[in-house]
Amino acid sequence: MIGQAFEVCDEDKKGYLNREDYKVAVVMLFGYKPSKVEVDSVMDSMKQNQSGVSLEEFIKLMSAKKSAHFYHSEIRHLFTAFDRQ
Repeated sequence: MIGQAFEVCDEDKKGYLNREDYKVAVVMLFGYKPSKVEVDSVMDSMKQNQSGVSLEEFIKLMSAKKSAHFYHSEIRHLFTAFDRQ
């Protein structure tokens, strides 16, 4: 699913996602538009000679984000199950 989002958002088949492509991909996968700070952080973490986020890096980033999102959802579910008030 992550690879498919990358392919769809890499419309020009350039092999990477620029800032706008990345934002659209995050919306597709998680349903929210990432903040400027989040996008800046991701783009700044890429190697200096890259113009954007490669498929390999995108898969790493989104897998970590999905794992964190799942963990947060599980904690919230458990909390509400035991929250009687």
